[in-house]
Amino acid sequence: MSSDKFVKKYRYTQKDNMQRTRELKSLLDQKRDFIGYIQVLGYWKDNPQDNILPDKETSFFVFTNEPSSTFSLKDHLLFWGEQFNQQAICYGSQVMVNKNKTYRIDLISTEPNTFGKVWRKFTGIKFSTPSDLPQALTRIQDSVYTFLSRSKGISIAKIVKTKLKAVYMPIDYSTLGIRTIEEHIRSNIKAQQQLTRGYGHPKVFTMEAMKEKELKAIKYIEGQKCAVSDDYRQSYNHNIKVSNLVKALLQGKKASKRLIASVLANTIDTDAGYCFISPTDLATQLDNISPRLSKSIVTAIEQAEGVRLTYALIDKITYNSLHNILNFIFDIDNPLSDQSFNQLVIEVPREALKNVKLPQVKKVLTAQIFDGAYRFRGDDFKFKD
Repeated sequence: MSSDKFVKKYRYTQKDNMQRTRELKSLLDQKRDFIGYIQVLGYWKDNPQDNILPDKETSFFVFTNEPSSTFSLKDHLLFWGEQFNQQAICYGSQVMVNKNKTYRIDLISTEPNTFGKVWRKFTGIKFSTPSDLPQALTRIQDSVYTFLSRSKGISIAKIVKTKLKAVYMPIDYSTLGIRTIEEHIRSNIKAQQQLTRGYGHPKVFTMEAMKEKELKAIKYIEGQKCAVSDDYRQSYNHNIKVSNLVKALLQGKKASKRLIASVLANTIDTDAGYCFISPTDLATQLDNISPRLSKSIVTAIEQAEGVRLTYALIDKITYNSLHNILNFIFDIDNPLSDQSFNQLVIEVPREALKNVKLPQVKKVLTAQIFDGAYRFRGDDFKFKD
């Protein structure tokens, strides 16, 4: 095969890039509960000798406005970079700002053998005003291409300029009466300071106290958003899947195409425990639907045993590799029983969870209860699985 035919066969065409841009933009739009983004066109220097290389290409500058207990911008950028066969992503955070109010941007690999490794750190990037953005993006991209040309042997011409094509802000929940995290913290502090005169509350708060207030505010505001928006709640839970996948990739594990497709489709592949989803991670995800899960388990036990539990809260999940069974262990309370049983164990064959979405797990568990695949036990039980 000639070099020209090889390049035409394996290089993305302009049509390919346009389709990939639409796919990536769709993924970004699905995360607008947590991110905003700026769509940027980069114009390249003309190269008459290359009839394949396009003269412009779309990039996305993605940002977050508020902190989250489940969303990690870095994890999502790494995941998207890996999915779209990018060599690396550029990432900077508020922590990387120096006294001169300039940013440090890290070039982080998304290649399989070096996934998550910082290849290069670019400093002196200025974002102080919106007018700085096009120049800053041009500088970042030029720095990246210079590094790739020198270190990776890839010859890429520098871009001439960048042009902002569109700006998309995170979804605004103030129309539903939900304040921002900053507004919630400010309101809380003002309320406590007003109590100072009458009840002696402190006027000055320690750094630890402020961090605690921020964490409480994040959980409170996210809880409100989950209550008013099914889309937000699904995206909130989906964030955990992305972080679990990236964590596994950072540990050097290989991602199956099936697993990545399930994460992209925002569906849970509980059979992916063979690859990444550990019993601990699955228990964490079930904890997000704990109230509904508890109600289903309590109702099923009442129908099967004729006893009414006060609650049934997921504690942990263990895996019996010999029998290929997952043991779902719940903390329970039965005020009418004089026995020392305080745990419920439901046995589920891993195969029964194949292609099951997270909300459907409770149906699998209740079905196992009706089939008699459960037992009660006390604190003195030593689990051998």
